[in-house]
Amino acid sequence: MTQPAHLLIAAMTWFATNSGWIGVVATVSVPVAVYLLGRKLAKKSTQQQEAIKALQDSQEKIAKSARRDEMIRLLPTVKPGLHLELLKRDMDTFKGTVDELPLAQALHSNIGEPFPSSGEIYFMLPVIDQIITTLGDRYGNQSDYEEYPDLRDFIIDCVTSEKFTQRDHSKFANRFAKFLATDNISRTTVSHSWVRNLITRGAWPMVAPLLYRTQDMPNDTSGGSKFNILCGVFLAIIDEADTDDSAVPAENGLFARNPPVAAPDRAAIHADVLQALADLIHRGTFNSYASWSQEGATDTWTACPSWLIEVVGIACRSDDHLEMRCIQGLPALLQSLVSDGEIVWGKDDKAIESGFKMIRDRCPVLWGQYGAELQELSGVRIT
Repeated sequence: MTQPAHLLIAAMTWFATNSGWIGVVATVSVPVAVYLLGRKLAKKSTQQQEAIKALQDSQEKIAKSARRDEMIRLLPTVKPGLHLELLKRDMDTFKGTVDELPLAQALHSNIGEPFPSSGEIYFMLPVIDQIITTLGDRYGNQSDYEEYPDLRDFIIDCVTSEKFTQRDHSKFANRFAKFLATDNISRTTVSHSWVRNLITRGAWPMVAPLLYRTQDMPNDTSGGSKFNILCGVFLAIIDEADTDDSAVPAENGLFARNPPVAAPDRAAIHADVLQALADLIHRGTFNSYASWSQEGATDTWTACPSWLIEVVGIACRSDDHLEMRCIQGLPALLQSLVSDGEIVWGKDDKAIESGFKMIRDRCPVLWGQYGAELQELSGVRIT
C-alpha cells in the first residue's frame, strides 16, 4: 500500500474514533464565535454612531457660533420691531453660556433698546459700560424731545444699586457727569430742575463729579448748561440740608411728588462738596461768572452765586484749610459781579444771608477776617 493511502486510512480511522468530541467542540465554538463577532460589530456600530454624533455636534456648534456672530452684528443696529424681538427671543438659547454677555452688550448697544433696570438680569457692569459708551448716539441726533428721557432713572439705578461697589458707583458717576457736562453739551442741555431732581432722588455720587466737570465747560456754552448744572447741584445740596427741618421746597410741585432722598452719608457728601468748591473757587472758576452765557438758563442771573454762598455755608464745619480756601475766594467772585454796579439780588438775598450766617457761626475766625468785606461787596448784611 502506498504511503498516501496509508495516511488517508489513518486519518479516517482517527476521525471515526473522535467524531463525538469534534461535534461537542463545534457546538460550543460556533455560539462563542457568533457572540464575539456580534460584539465586534456592535462596538464598531457604536463607534460609528459616536463619530456621527460628534460630527453633528460640531456642525451644530459651528452653526450656533455663526448665528451668535450674526446676532452680535445685527443687534446694535436693528430698529425696534418684530425683527429685534425675534433676535431677543433667540438670545434665550444662549442663556447660561459664555455667549450670553457679548449678546447682552450688543443688544444694549442698540439705541432703541430701553435701559435695563436694577432688577433685570442684564443690569451688569459690562453692559452698563457699553450703554454709557453709546449715550452720544442715543441722544445726539434727536430734537424737540424731553430732556434725556429715561436717563435720569438709569443714572440713579447705576450709582445706587447694591449690585455694585462704591468704587463702581464713583466710576459711573464720573462717566455720566462727563457725558452731561462735556460730551453732549453742544447738542442737548438740561434744566437746573432736571439736575436737582436727579440728585435729590438719590444720585448723590454725582455731586462732586458734576461740580468738577463744569470747570471744563466754556463760559459761552449755549443753552445755559454751565449755569443750570451748577444751580441744580447747589439746590440739591440745599434741599438735602433742609430735610432736617422738614422744610422741603416745592418748586413747581417737583418735591411735592418726589421728596428729597437723604444722602446716605451726609458728612461724606459735604466733605466732597467742600473739597470740590475749594478747588474751583481757588482756581477762580466763578470769577468769570459775569461773562457766562445766560441764554437758556432756567433761573435768575443772581441765583447761581447766591446758592453757591449758601452751599459754602452748609459744607463748612470749622476754621480749617478747605473752609479757608472757599471763604477767602468769595470776595473775588463778588467783586467780579459788582464791576458794573450794585448787585440787585431780589429774592436771592435770602440764600446769601443764610450762607453768611452759617459761615459766621461755624467759622468765626474766618468770618472775622472776611465777613465785613463779604457783606460790603454783596450789599447783604446779617445781624
